[in-house]
This record gives sequence, C-alpha cells and structure tokens, in this order.
Amino acid sequence: MGSQQLTKSSINIFQVTPANLPVGANSYSLPTLSVDVSGIPFKPAPFLIDFSNDYSVVWGKSCINAVTGKACSTSPTDLLTSYVNSSAAIGTFNNMMFGGYNVSGNIYYDELILPTSGIARIIPLYEANTVYQDLWQYGVSSATYGILGFGPLSSLWSAYVNPNTATATYAIALSPTTTSSNAVTASITIGATL
Repeated sequence: MGSQQLTKSSINIFQVTPANLPVGANSYSLPTLSVDVSGIPFKPAPFLIDFSNDYSVVWGKSCINAVTGKACSTSPTDLLTSYVNSSAAIGTFNNMMFGGYNVSGNIYYDELILPTSGIARIIPLYEANTVYQDLWQYGVSSATYGILGFGPLSSLWSAYVNPNTATATYAIALSPTTTSSNAVTASITIGATL
C-alpha cells in the first residue's frame, strides 16, 4: 500500500483539558455561565448553574406562564425566551423541576459549546414551553436563557473522561477574584486537576 513512515505526534489527542469558565452574575448576583447553544441566536448565552440537577433546561421561544397565561418573557417570570430547535423532539416531559422552576415541554439533542475551552457536547436539552412555578427568581428577571445542570450524573461531565483509562477525575473550584479596580468577580474552574 505504501512505504511512508509516520512519526508519533507529541500531541495527546486524548488529553483531558481543564475548562476555566468565567462567570457573570444576574440581578441577584447568582453565578451565570455563558455558553453557545445551537438553538439560541445570542452567543454566548448566559445560563444559571444548578449543581443538584443532572439535566439542562432552555426557555423555549413560545414559553407560556401557566398561572398568568402570558409569555414567560413577561413579568413575573421574566425569562429570556429564544430557544428554537427545528429537528424532531426526542420526547416530552411534564412537571420537572430545574432549580426553582417547575416546567413542561419537549426534549431535543443539541450542541452546547463552552466558549473559553472550546469543549463541545451533544446533550439532551429540555425546552420549557410551560412554566408552572418560579420559586427561584419570581418577580425578578433571571437574565438567563436557561439552567445548566451540573449534577453528579450530568452528561456535561463526560468532557472529563479519559478514554485511555475510562475514568474521570475532576474537581470544582469556585473562587472570587479581585480586579485592579477592586471589583469582585467570580470564576469557576472545572477540570482533571486544579
């Protein structure tokens, strides 16, 4: 077939790279993480973070508040509703809790990219079309496009699995940092070693 000699690369394509994720804050100073999601035109889009939920939710463009009958983008829910997925839904869900929101809607597979690290994942995204309860940010704009579930069984952790050993070792460091103007910001580091 040929006599070409190939040399071993110095780059380990299976290396697990820590992601340094700068966070912002919403109106109540809750940490938000900005990511790119295929179905959201604004990039990167800020999301709230939920370490107790394994799944992620996005606010659908046609989301309705079941109590008021108004769009979820209006008071008292004030959500940033813009998610649209043109593919067929893989399922539906009813009365699931994401953070303090009780919602129903459709489930899609979509691509989520962590912009600072370039880590991309195809994950199931739960699109909220109906909000029944808002126990987290009621009456205050969350200024986010959804909630990222970083619970223990979240598919987002698969970015840190070493395919050579089929194991994952990761840690989370949440830390405030101070800028030269003494403004306090926050950062999240998620990775194999910190």
